[in-house]
Amino acid sequence: MKKLLKDGAVETTLSVVGDKWAFLIVRELLEGTKRFGEIKNGLKTVTQKVLTSKLRELEAKGIIRRKIYAQVPPKVEYRLTKTGETLRPVINAMTNWGNHYRAKKLGFEAPEDLEVETLSETEILREEKATPERKSKKQEMESFLL
Repeated sequence: MKKLLKDGAVETTLSVVGDKWAFLIVRELLEGTKRFGEIKNGLKTVTQKVLTSKLRELEAKGIIRRKIYAQVPPKVEYRLTKTGETLRPVINAMTNWGNHYRAKKLGFEAPEDLEVETLSETEILREEKATPERKSKKQEMESFLL
């Protein structure tokens, strides 16, 4: 733990959720509490073994909480902890960056101020005042990204 705290902030973040599946699991749980099968369906290509392992790791690190119901068949639900919820802006930033990158690679001109999931009040007002040409470009981009 001491080494973890000596590393920089980015290294600390990566040591906690720095692999593909960990970030994708967090992304799935940002939508709310889910059962194992729902998470697996959302990730599509993850194996049961890898998903089980990553869920245990994230639970041990305090990012997710597992709730087991005493019933037959057993029911287990996963949700983000308060610490896990703090990853929301990180996931949103990664989503925005990924959408910009994909759009540029596919030949679209990605507007620099495009926000896919989160818009501040200022950005909402700016969008309401946008020119028709700007709105149509943004709508084309958003339909491509969704």
